[in-house]
Amino acid sequence: MAELILASSSPYRQQLLHKLGLRFRSISPDIDETPLPGEPRRHWCYAWQNRRPVR
Repeated sequence: MAELILASSSPYRQQLLHKLGLRFRSISPDIDETPLPGEPRRHWCYAWQNRRPVR
């Protein structure tokens, strides 16, 4: 079976996978998800979706 990798450090997401009985490895992505000052939410969502690199 292929290894499942959770690209998140979210405890909630890890808990969900544990509840489903799935074996996985968690790797925290090196992405800054902080919106820029004054950045509209739709721009933040687009930047995050496209994996904005760490500033």
